[in-house]
Amino acid sequence: MQVMHICFLSYEFPPYPAGGIGTYVYRASRALAQAGQRITVIAGGNADTVCKPMEGVRVMRLRWEPAGRFLWQIGPLLRNLRKVSKLCRTLHREDPFHLIEAPEYQAEAYYLLPDRPAPVITKLHTSGVFLWELESRARGKNPLKRLAAGLLIRLSLGRLEKRVIHQADKIHAPSLAISRVTQQMYGVNNGEIDHVPYPFYPSQLTADNPRDEDTVLYVGRLEVCKGVHLFARIIPAVLKEFPRTRFVFLGRDFPYKGEVSLSQWLRGKLGAQSRQCEFWGEVPYSRVWHSLRRAAVCVFPSLWENFPNVCLEAMDAQACVVGSSRGGMAEMLVEGESGLLADPYRPETFAEKINLALASPALRRRLGQAARQRVYELYRPEVIIPRQLTAYQRAIRRFQGAGGEPEQTVSAAGKL
Repeated sequence: MQVMHICFLSYEFPPYPAGGIGTYVYRASRALAQAGQRITVIAGGNADTVCKPMEGVRVMRLRWEPAGRFLWQIGPLLRNLRKVSKLCRTLHREDPFHLIEAPEYQAEAYYLLPDRPAPVITKLHTSGVFLWELESRARGKNPLKRLAAGLLIRLSLGRLEKRVIHQADKIHAPSLAISRVTQQMYGVNNGEIDHVPYPFYPSQLTADNPRDEDTVLYVGRLEVCKGVHLFARIIPAVLKEFPRTRFVFLGRDFPYKGEVSLSQWLRGKLGAQSRQCEFWGEVPYSRVWHSLRRAAVCVFPSLWENFPNVCLEAMDAQACVVGSSRGGMAEMLVEGESGLLADPYRPETFAEKINLALASPALRRRLGQAARQRVYELYRPEVIIPRQLTAYQRAIRRFQGAGGEPEQTVSAAGKL
């Protein structure tokens, strides 16, 4: 039985610091390797190196040139993308790939198109142009300056993203929400997009964990797109009803107003109530997991999310999650059944849902148990990987029909 040789292009990849894209590529490549596929990852790093295989995954790292700010990032980005294309083509000549998968963010397959050596799948992780526009609106930037800067962003980064979206053999979307955003931004036909969520490895829980009844937990980067600034309005409304509540923030702090970090800004806004807040910064994952298992409520008020890993991790930890209704989190959680949803553009709704959860341990327990069951039923590798392999084969057939290099149809070899 034949297997596929799959190449992932991903600047992010563990053990280097990795966000959502790197986490996805690590989990997906690992699960595909366990399913009998051959995996190569071309990732960024501090030097050109061939790394020791990670659980059957070959990793090639390229020295990644740091990007500048705003439009000054385009030059370094293009030079990095040329190196990615050159290495990918060299590896393909030595040991051909059946297909190549790359994100639309940073357009890593840009120089492989249009004369690609193998089928290319663009995975939608969220457009850099979309994120820039979202953050600039949230920060209240001058509308005229935002319009001018937005035009330049679309003509530069947007041009790269448009190519890797429109010229790909197939587009994969983890959430229906990101499909809609991409259709609106880049005029993509819905029939070009396959819905393929991220695979997730559920933990092995042995028993219910005692929870701190007064702790509300946030995990993630402290930045505007994650809605962290909204806690300035959420926290007072919660403390009014539950004055003993303690708010714990885990994650890297980012600037918000000038040189002031978001945590500093929050403390200034909250005044005396900031004594109920703890900012722990970046911590090891073991501590994150322990915190998810201990918190009474986990809150993610993002202005937008595609398919957030942190929500899956909280659900897996049987936490009661209050998530954002804007984006893919609303697909992961079923309101009132496996979690609670609120609108970040109406911060008072987050306070209402947090108060509802804090008032009822039985509700928190029921939602947490249902959330974990939902993760197990919908997102574990045994469910997602066969779906992903089927979608890969559709891309290969599309490539063959378009006159690409002849390839034999491959089967989804192996079982998890």
